[in-house]
Amino acid sequence: MSVPAVRLECEFISPSTYGDVLEFSLEVQELGKSSMTLAITARCGEQERVRFFLKIVLISLDSMRSVAIEGEWRDKFSAFLA
Repeated sequence: MSVPAVRLECEFISPSTYGDVLEFSLEVQELGKSSMTLAITARCGEQERVRFFLKIVLISLDSMRSVAIEGEWRDKFSAFLA
């Protein structure tokens, strides 16, 4: 099994400088049959600095085809749905 990225969007909202401490958050924005979209946000205090959207797909390395996200994994990812 592998989880390649199939789409990545990045939006820089406000600049960061050396010494800024950024706090990152991760949410599952969408959970499909074999893919999911993750929303990653970085903040410095209350100010949002950067936002990423990453779509990944679970695939079989043998067939190079998508594989359904099922059972325990679906339950775990569902807990982080926004």
